[in-house]
Amino acid sequence: MYVSQHMDHPLTGDSDVFAYTIANMLLEDFKPFLEEEHYSRFRTAMYGGNVVASLRKLQLGGIQAFGPNLPIYQFKMIYQLLDLFKKFSFDDDLYSEEQVLEDSKKKFMDNQRRVNSFQIVEDTELKALLFSTRGYICDLLGDFDKIEVMERATFGKKSSVGVPMRKACEAERYEAPITGSHDHIVWFDKLYSKFNRPAFDYAERISVNRKVPKYRQIDVLEAVLVNKTWKSKRLIMPNTTLGTLYSSGLGRVLEDRLRAAGYDIRTLQVRHGQLAQLGSLTGSLVTADQSLASDNITVKLIDRIFPRPWASALKLGRIEEVEFYGDRFRTETFSTMGIGFTFPLQTLVFLSLLFAIRDHLGLSRSSVVSVFGDDLIYDKEMHDMVMRVFPKLGLIINEDKTFADGGFRESCGYDYYHGVDVRPFHLARSDGDVSCNRRRFEAYLYKAFNGLKRRWRLEEVPAAFVTIVNEIKKIRKGSDPLVVPTDFPDTSGLKLTTQEIGYLDLEVPKRNRNGSFNFRFLSFEPKRRKEDRHDPYYFQKLRSQAQTDQLAYMALLKVENELIRKKMLSLRLVCHGTIFEESTPVFRSVPDKKAGTFRSRLNGRWHCYSITEIPEQDQGRFREQSGVSINWTPG
Repeated sequence: MYVSQHMDHPLTGDSDVFAYTIANMLLEDFKPFLEEEHYSRFRTAMYGGNVVASLRKLQLGGIQAFGPNLPIYQFKMIYQLLDLFKKFSFDDDLYSEEQVLEDSKKKFMDNQRRVNSFQIVEDTELKALLFSTRGYICDLLGDFDKIEVMERATFGKKSSVGVPMRKACEAERYEAPITGSHDHIVWFDKLYSKFNRPAFDYAERISVNRKVPKYRQIDVLEAVLVNKTWKSKRLIMPNTTLGTLYSSGLGRVLEDRLRAAGYDIRTLQVRHGQLAQLGSLTGSLVTADQSLASDNITVKLIDRIFPRPWASALKLGRIEEVEFYGDRFRTETFSTMGIGFTFPLQTLVFLSLLFAIRDHLGLSRSSVVSVFGDDLIYDKEMHDMVMRVFPKLGLIINEDKTFADGGFRESCGYDYYHGVDVRPFHLARSDGDVSCNRRRFEAYLYKAFNGLKRRWRLEEVPAAFVTIVNEIKKIRKGSDPLVVPTDFPDTSGLKLTTQEIGYLDLEVPKRNRNGSFNFRFLSFEPKRRKEDRHDPYYFQKLRSQAQTDQLAYMALLKVENELIRKKMLSLRLVCHGTIFEESTPVFRSVPDKKAGTFRSRLNGRWHCYSITEIPEQDQGRFREQSGVSINWTPG
């Protein structure tokens, strides 16, 4: 067995030390298979004066610096070593946190100045392409229907203006004053109120009871930068509360239209993986990525390629004023990440544009064209025209992540080299070390082990896996790591088959007299808070279970317009149900010790008064508990 033969590498529970050690162990695992020159480059970087700077220099140079036409297995190993720390920021990294933030701010503002001054100059070719693009969008979308948007509208699950992440839940959205732009408020007050009267009346009661205004008008949205990679940040812009309601409904309508055309966003990511593999084998497909894709779709472009009713509906969901770290300006960017319809809008715009390019070149309609957000896959014969046309519309193709030649293709989290999956494992940074929270760091190590195991077999990188196992043993004070079935969460334990458990010299769970396996695992127990605002959850649950929207039907009598009422009645017969896709928070009833007890009139017994609690998002702790499994994969 391998683990008993391997040297015990001492770690400290610190993320940086752990990262260095894993990189070193991976290099030693790869040593027998790497060319001496390639091994020496990594060895020199890891044992030089400034390890982080040396590793980052190799990473910035890219795999191309190691030569063309690498053997497949060597490509996979080098790619792993280069990309291991793609999302990991060291304490003494090449760029400080402040430098990364300032650089990301500058890139965003420079791009905003470019976007705001950009004009679409239509030459003969571009005019024909935009005409065709508009035709595809019109055919795919059909007629716009306000009722359909309301049918699909839900509040978001994340933060919105006025609702911080720590308080984000369905009931909090109704707390007055509810935030929204002038258009959002008019939509909710004049139109949505007729469609979902119980929810509207509840919001009104909250306002009266609290003696505060029902709405708070928001004229500017705040854009913020969040972590993406070690050298860049991603921009998000939380919408108003009513804006999330409206834009989520419109976004789902766009998704429905794309699904009807054969482009189901729920499955497109897997399809892109299959197409990327095919492209890496045949060389006939291009996988293309865009820089700042959501920022570069402008109001001018939407006005040019969307029919007016749809363009107006989309504009209702946006706010044009942006505040960015103290700067306030009017943006031509149509929709950033954080607005409910941004992703399907991206997919629809780029897909239709690629269709137009395909037709303009006279290619068969069976030629591959697929889009998932800003990830594009298309026939190689289209590539030159894509590179020529996209900049004319203010769109920027990221040439570093666009692959038209060679044997490598990348799209939507899938990386293939000559048909072989070479996707590397990306080590994330821990929230803290052992001294901060032992259980949390243990869960982090389990996640690292399971993430690495998805990309490499135990016998391929044994030293790296054993290092993680030994670190977990130290944290558990000599006890073996927790071992769980392969269908458990990554943070619950080592996800191993019974054969792999033996390979690592760990104890294989025994069957009990009932024929099932008993084991221990880490579970995340969310922090809970008292919740006595039950009405919003009732509305949510009723609508999620009803095949037709009974709440809307109850409000029909209040609709004055006869045509709208007839339309709503007809929609009740054809609607798809599943109006709410978000899960309802898990309520838990617990005794209220302060309230005392009462005697039941039904059975005469004494009972405790109880209160209901709901989990807080992203708040809680890990704890160890027992589990039972009927089947455990043998190998």
